[in-house]
Amino acid sequence: MAGSGRLTMRDVAREAQVSVFTVSVVLNGKGEAHRIGPATRERVLETARRLKYRHNLHARHLRTGKSETVGVLAWALGQGVSLTKLHALEAAIRERGYRTLLRYRHPAELNGVQLGFAQEFASGAVEGVLVLNSGLDYPGPLGELIETGIPVVSLEPLEGVPADVVTVDRMAGAYLLTKHLLELGHRRICLLGGRPAAPQSAERHLGYRQALAEHGCPGEEPIFVRPSTGDDEGYCVCAYEAARELLTRRPPPTAVFCSNDRYAFGVMRALAEAGVRIPEEMAVVGFDDIEMAAFAPVPLTTVAQPVREQAAQAVALLFERIERPDEDRPPQVVRLKPRLVVRASCGAALAGRGRRNENWEVPCVRPEGWLPSMTEGGFR
Repeated sequence: MAGSGRLTMRDVAREAQVSVFTVSVVLNGKGEAHRIGPATRERVLETARRLKYRHNLHARHLRTGKSETVGVLAWALGQGVSLTKLHALEAAIRERGYRTLLRYRHPAELNGVQLGFAQEFASGAVEGVLVLNSGLDYPGPLGELIETGIPVVSLEPLEGVPADVVTVDRMAGAYLLTKHLLELGHRRICLLGGRPAAPQSAERHLGYRQALAEHGCPGEEPIFVRPSTGDDEGYCVCAYEAARELLTRRPPPTAVFCSNDRYAFGVMRALAEAGVRIPEEMAVVGFDDIEMAAFAPVPLTTVAQPVREQAAQAVALLFERIERPDEDRPPQVVRLKPRLVVRASCGAALAGRGRRNENWEVPCVRPEGWLPSMTEGGFR
């Protein structure tokens, strides 16, 4: 742009071919309230980003007494669909005119890091907090946040924390996937999963067990693995090693249910090296439907999580709490239905039963007190 002076809203308005008023309300997060269409809002935001226009958020904070920032607390962003969910959360937060303050801890870091993040959030830096994925050390710090009046919404179950939860029904997803394998004729189905004390792992195990019980099938002895690192390589390596052990069983299973897609990739590598054909000699299925699942050497049958829907509902619940802080209502728990995605790795096409990207009904029955305690060692 011509000129060397400080960039102003007028410059953004001229470049985006809209009025200064439109730029002002969009950058202040009021575009929807003023009935400015989504295409125009996006054009203004894109123009501001391209021109590197810096809105005076500090002055606005002093004027309104609000930070207009949402904190996101994450643990091991490299795990599964976490990064995809973070992007969806950021988009939903940005749509409301707020910023995101991400605080992230690697699994190798000390637990006290979480307390420091919570104290930073409680200092007024954010108006609400979204918990992307859960860690065993969350309850104390998050409890302190809630006591200070800062609302918390989690995308995972949080034991001992009175917060809203918008999560995916992993028990239903595991039931759906195991039932699909059983209907294809498999009876020796092994579950390969993560630490059994985690609620997410416990949910998958319960869904797996329920489907087996309904078919009168005892199932195989599960394998529990713990990656040495929180990145994709760590997950693939530990599953690769577990699969090599699995092949020594006599008889070996005919299907392996991996509790996430990266475990499935590690299993596939081990089977390929051992000359075991997928799915003719052993089926492999995963969970999460990460982007690479469709591009695996044998496209992976898996369970897809409703990422955008989960992010949108979590952000909506958080803003309800932010905008109505005096409203006294108990925490809500929302469980969204996952979706079975059938590809080649389960052998459905060979059995003449291939069905792709279809929503199936999940008659999943939860026992009373179905979610095990993290502190009591998880499921039995």
